[in-house]
Amino acid sequence: MFPISTLRSAYAPTVDTSPSLLLPLAGWFTGLIGLGAYWLGTILFPPPHLPVLLSIATVATLTLARPESGFATYMGGDRTDQREAPSGTVWLVLLLLARFFAVQALFANEAFGLSVALKYVMAHSLSHLMAASVSWKRPVSASPTDSAPSIARRTLAITIGVLPMLALVGLTTLWIYALFAIPILLLRWWMLGRFRRQASGDSSSRLGTIQQLSELIVYLSFVSLLWISV
Repeated sequence: MFPISTLRSAYAPTVDTSPSLLLPLAGWFTGLIGLGAYWLGTILFPPPHLPVLLSIATVATLTLARPESGFATYMGGDRTDQREAPSGTVWLVLLLLARFFAVQALFANEAFGLSVALKYVMAHSLSHLMAASVSWKRPVSASPTDSAPSIARRTLAITIGVLPMLALVGLTTLWIYALFAIPILLLRWWMLGRFRRQASGDSSSRLGTIQQLSELIVYLSFVSLLWISV
């Protein structure tokens, strides 16, 4: 499957080529598969938290949990010293817990339908767009033969990445959802600054980190909006 293979190759520890410019499309498929798992979970399991767990577990299984592994590696310092591993593990646990509760709040406060589906897919598409855009500034491959992606290909990737957000704005007529791009763009700017100050490191772990944090920020933005609108 192209989208899943794209995700796996982009965040593979041994990656030596730039991630596909269609990585946001792979985010679409990940979000849709996660939604399908959640819907199935609501049929099979009465407790409301189990479908969310099933959705997260399904996505992690399809992607071999490589973005999460990359996040843990980066937060552990990109070191091979096993004594540094626990710090990355703790950060990963905190990330997963925050994502679980944020997604649970998202589904609990709105009936399952097109609107909530677009919100879930939007989190995946935007976060994968952020990862792809970081690779344009700091290519995964260090080979001098690598060429920068054309403006047309970047435009295509950006369009694919923001389309669920634009669809959500059009469906709900709430332009505020477009503002959710601001915090993840700030995250991208901050992370690029950190990457430039770091002379070495696993590029795939950096992409996994910005993808995971961007996804969480989008979920938290939805939950925050629900809270202040009550």
